[in-house]
Amino acid sequence: MTGEDAAMGLRVMTLTLTNCGTETLQLNGYPSITLLDEDREPLTVAVGQGSFGISSETGLDAEPQPVTVAPGASATTGLLWRNTYDDTTAPPVVGVHLEIAVAVGQPSQVFTPVSPRGGPATLDLGSTGKVGVGPWTAAP
Repeated sequence: MTGEDAAMGLRVMTLTLTNCGTETLQLNGYPSITLLDEDREPLTVAVGQGSFGISSETGLDAEPQPVTVAPGASATTGLLWRNTYDDTTAPPVVGVHLEIAVAVGQPSQVFTPVSPRGGPATLDLGSTGKVGVGPWTAAP
């Protein structure tokens, strides 16, 4: 995980997938993301494609393109959310872990984000309960 940004309540997280196998990996579309709480239980949140109405001009709204990931190469995707309260009667939603698959229906892994500074990198959604996910792109 790299690139966490928290300007004006808007949060952006870049996730990098590295192909550690010996076979080429073909990606096309969006990863499957489930937010988990501290006990690794799924949170009830809406995960949508692209910026998902959370913000405009994020770079996450590009059309998915096929991405070939050779052994040792990488691909990236991004997550976008706001720490905003639109219902102060609802408790805050905080994702501590992510369950990620390269696509819907594919095997998943649980990942615990750590910030570049070494501390936890939680997904603090406030009461909105919305996360946008970008399509896979070739890593720079």
